[in-house]
Order: sequence, then C-alpha cells, then structure tokens
Amino acid sequence: MAVALQVLFDNGCHLGHPAEKWHPRMKQWIYGVRDGIHIFDLEKTAAQLEKARARIQELKELKKSVVVVATKKQAAELVQDLAETAGLMYVVNRWPGGLITNWEQVRKSIKRMNDIEDGLAHNKFQDLTKYERLLLEKELARLERLFGGLKNLHARPDALFVVDAQKEKNAVHEALKEKVEVIAMVDTNTDPTGISLVIPTNDDAISSIRLIVSEALGVRREAPTVRVAKSAAKEEKQEEKAAEEKEDKKSTKVEEKTEESTKKTVKKETKKASKKVGETDKSETKESK
Repeated sequence: MAVALQVLFDNGCHLGHPAEKWHPRMKQWIYGVRDGIHIFDLEKTAAQLEKARARIQELKELKKSVVVVATKKQAAELVQDLAETAGLMYVVNRWPGGLITNWEQVRKSIKRMNDIEDGLAHNKFQDLTKYERLLLEKELARLERLFGGLKNLHARPDALFVVDAQKEKNAVHEALKEKVEVIAMVDTNTDPTGISLVIPTNDDAISSIRLIVSEALGVRREAPTVRVAKSAAKEEKQEEKAAEEKEDKKSTKVEEKTEESTKKTVKKETKKASKKVGETDKSETKESK
C-alpha cells in the first residue's frame, strides 16, 4: 500500500534545495517553487517509493544481495538499524572504494575480518602473545569500520539502495560502471542520470530519511502512540531501576554503619574485658605476695 501524500508532506519529503541550486534533469519530478525552494511532486514521489519497495522485496525473494549506503553522520545510525531490521547489508561509515570495481580485493578484506572475529571469539589465538592479540583486535576494529555491515557479502552486490545520490557519488559511479542496479533517494540538486530507480525526495531531513528508508525497505513503522507508550514504559523502568539502586545504596550504608557500630562495640567490650582481666591478675599477684 502506497504511503499517503499527507504523511510524506508532514515528514518534509516535499522540500528540495534552493531553486538556483537545482539540476535541470530533475525537472520532471518538481512541482514548483515556493519561497525560492523547489517543491517535489509528492504524487510522483509516492509512486516511485512504492516501485522501490516492490523492487527491493523482489530482489530479497530472489536471494539477491542489496546493500544500503548512507554515510551521512545524521542518518548513519538510523539507517543501520533499519537495514538490520530488514535483513539487509549496509555501509554507514565510509564507502570502501573498490567494493564493486575491485571486488576480489575487498572480498579478501571481508574474509580477513571474519577470520579474526571468529578466531578471537573461539580462542584460536592462544599461542600468540598479548601484544600480538592486541594488534589483531586493532586490525579487526579498523576492518569493522569499513566492512562491519558486509559480513555476509560473498559476491559483488546485485543492487545498491542509496540514501543521498550526491553524497554517495563514488558508490553510484562504481555501480554504474559495473552495471549494478541503483535505487536512490535523489534531491533537486543531483543528476539522476543512470540511476535505475529514482525516489525524488528531501534527502537531508532525518524525518524524511526515516520515512523513505523504512517504507522502501519494508520495515513496519510504529504509530506515534505506540512509540510514546514504549518510551513511557522505558522511562518508568529506568526510574524503577534508579529507585532500586538508590535503595540498595541506602541499605548498604545502613549495613556498613551497623557493622562499624558492632565493631566499635566489640572492640570496646574487648578492651573492658582485657582491663578487667588485667586488674584481676594484679589482685591475685598481691594476694599471693
């Protein structure tokens, strides 16, 4: 079911870039200009979004590999969560140059990452020194930054889903060069030439990115009331936990005070007893004399 135009509007999907920064080849997707800003034709956006959702679902059913690409800082974590929920691979830190055009070399790096991770997880490097294991951990961290979302990629990607075609121009260039399918969110300042399926939309606003990506990947979006309820439940749980921790601290302090008081009492009684024993010994010594 296509997403409602009002939902697209409410999430700012209609807002393009200033009119003077547009790319002429995006003309067919633009409705008009308001206050110097290009406005997308949301009917076309909704239609393209539905095509993208259907195509990605088809690729998944055909067991084809789809890689989601979104290296924008403000969108990286969000897109990673959505890609994982949809069961897709992703690139959210930096595009690993050669992923498509130099696949064999990249494949070796991914294999190396998986081997190190498996070795560390199953204690296969026990014969190495502590320093050598530390070097492996550092290498793994570096590889995961580049290929962490591609652990299950065993061949060159069959398709890319790109969040910002302008930002990810290197990825798009590699894909077009090797005739890999590209489905992309494209703003008014971007050349859409060669992109297999254009989703004309605002690719800067987080609300727009969240809506478009979740719809395209077929990830069920929660209603606002559900999110609010979950958030409230989470906050309540955190408050309960904080209260329990506070109570535990109080109990611990009371126990410590009681223990300290008991120690003082025992020490005092012991001192008294020792003094009494000493006096008794003195008395017995005098009597014996």
